[in-house]
Amino acid sequence: SFGGFEFGYIFVSAQRRRGEMEEIMRRLMKCKALIIKMPDSVPSGIARSFNSMIPVIITMFIFGIVRFITNAVGTPLNDLIFNFIQTPLTAIITSPVGIVVIYFLYMLLWGFGIHTGYIISQPILEPIFLINLTQNAAAITAGHAATHILTKPFTDSLMFMGGAGNMLALVLAILIVSKRKDYKQIAKLGFIPSLFNISEPIMFGLPVVMNPVLIIPMILVTLVSLGIGTLATVTGFMGYTYVMTPWTTPPLMGGFLATGGKIGGLITAAICLVISVLIYMPFVKAMDKELEKEEEK
Repeated sequence: SFGGFEFGYIFVSAQRRRGEMEEIMRRLMKCKALIIKMPDSVPSGIARSFNSMIPVIITMFIFGIVRFITNAVGTPLNDLIFNFIQTPLTAIITSPVGIVVIYFLYMLLWGFGIHTGYIISQPILEPIFLINLTQNAAAITAGHAATHILTKPFTDSLMFMGGAGNMLALVLAILIVSKRKDYKQIAKLGFIPSLFNISEPIMFGLPVVMNPVLIIPMILVTLVSLGIGTLATVTGFMGYTYVMTPWTTPPLMGGFLATGGKIGGLITAAICLVISVLIYMPFVKAMDKELEKEEEK
């Protein structure tokens, strides 16, 4: 920690400020009236500097005013955001009902073809999960017990094996029970990408998107895996996740590495994968039968 603030909190606050400044600059740069046009004889590097001069000045002025106001009231902007936005949002998201609703909507929107990683995960969930992860790591390093269940490695290693909706489980279910050659061919093509948590070949190639028969189990496996992981964590079987792993970490290995090398993490991931395959199986069979009826007509 630095001056009483956790590193994750400082990092996320800095990232948020950067994003706000970039967005303001982007919008201001679209306003042609604010762009200083230089003659063609001026070198392009110098011309670009003048083009952005007024937007930069306005952006600095805006943040200067905000800083002046927060200094006047005696509370830094980061504290205001933390107290009135981040803390309540964290409490809602990390509550049992809140996280179930969030991931229900997350997968439902995926089912309609909306990449929720860009509208839910990155702007809302990941900043909170990053703070949880750094606090877990700091606690364990100091010899204390970790306290946060929800981290990005937790969701990646248990709920997103093969990509959103545990797509690797769907691939395996198709290879095991589907009688359709076209489905098996798509599953074979999507198998290698799913080992690195890339779900798009299956999500859009099968497709899962706009397919109600597969949207239902996709939501179910996500929520069931969330429940299994939570139970395994609080009982100590899996342990808390505190090691940041790349999202492309192959399934099963993610649970092992994220928990600092605990075999319980690997076993929990394997249990989630097997149960997810079992959930997908009857829906894959139903999809086979539905297409057979359509072809007979």
